[in-house]
Amino acid sequence: MISPRSFLSISITLVALAAAAPARAQTLYAVQGLNGLVKEMAGPPGGACGYPDGLVVSHFDYVQAGVCGGLPSPVPFAPGGFLPHGDIAVDRQRDVLFVTDGAVIGEYDVSTQTLVASYLALPLGLNSPLTGLGWDSTNRWLWICNGSEYAALQPNGTCAPALQVFATPAPAGLGLLTDIDCDVKTGELWVCDVDGFVSRFPPGAAAVSNSMAVTGVLSGCGTLLNVPLTGLALDPSRPGPAFAVTDGLTVARLAEYGGGFAGGAPTNLLQPDVCFAAPAGPLLAGLAFAAHGVTYGIGNGTLLRTRGQSTLPSTTFGFEAEGGPAGHLFLLYGFGPSCPAIVFSAHAILGQIAFTGLWGLVGPVNYAGSKTSLPVPLPASPALPYDVSVWVQTVVQGPAGAWVSSNGVAFTFSRP
Repeated sequence: MISPRSFLSISITLVALAAAAPARAQTLYAVQGLNGLVKEMAGPPGGACGYPDGLVVSHFDYVQAGVCGGLPSPVPFAPGGFLPHGDIAVDRQRDVLFVTDGAVIGEYDVSTQTLVASYLALPLGLNSPLTGLGWDSTNRWLWICNGSEYAALQPNGTCAPALQVFATPAPAGLGLLTDIDCDVKTGELWVCDVDGFVSRFPPGAAAVSNSMAVTGVLSGCGTLLNVPLTGLALDPSRPGPAFAVTDGLTVARLAEYGGGFAGGAPTNLLQPDVCFAAPAGPLLAGLAFAAHGVTYGIGNGTLLRTRGQSTLPSTTFGFEAEGGPAGHLFLLYGFGPSCPAIVFSAHAILGQIAFTGLWGLVGPVNYAGSKTSLPVPLPASPALPYDVSVWVQTVVQGPAGAWVSSNGVAFTFSRP
């Protein structure tokens, strides 16, 4: 097992010396109600090296047997129509997903992709159908909305969460609400609506702080967003107000530029496009950001991926390695990828991280060649800074002296 303290002590030293890496690694969840699928997206691949992997990097069926006595669990739904309903949200610290079909909210353990709790929307203070869910990591509340009102509940590990904010009318002048999220940096609520606007306001406010038209005006995107909007997700790993929004067919990555204007967010190796087409299948209903690691590149025998989410703090974050020979494993890390990969011909190792500037390694540790967990619990900020991306891969020296490498993984120290 790699010592978490060893990894963090080296990371802290290097991160303190390094400028924030321009690429940010996270994934984006959406729900396709008609076929009952949750889909996790990254990328999609682009650029000379086709980084990162994607578009769809994981999926599971949210339609599962109920776990709360006579209470139902979410079922397939059609998110289309004048007022799209259904949504998804993520508790990044617990690595838990919330999915609603508009009438029932389900909680799912991401690691096992199984339903762990469910509850009806109606007793929570809002009339069905629910159109949006958004996680508030500061209060540990789940914000919910229908077309005209919003409220907040507190999941408590049971099928009867506590209502924290009773049904509250949306600020004047907004169209019918289709999604909601909470900005961990400011506490403001963000919403999108049927008229194609993204707006933000403090809870309880009678008027919005800013409202941005995002349909039909996006430059640098092959397909313009249309009305109604069906999903919105703030990006907690960026220092500024960046978000993703969808009309069900296209996903756009945008940033707030003030004065009622939103434009394309900066692109990079892990997010090469301002916008991209939704995965095949029914319309997307809802979006939610996750601080999951993103895989890229190809190794020559070992598969590496992250588990948990790289929030500060996190008790569940770490790596999983499997495949290749048993032997001595080293974890290499740096602050950028290698594109193209570096081939060390003498030992046939593919280098997935940039070996210029700051980089290092941890190890060796004994590796059995089968699936091995490498836990790396993360401290709270400011022990590590937000918004810095780290790029890693493993290399294993087998018993015959040959070296085998893994693919690359990138992750970003994110707000919860």
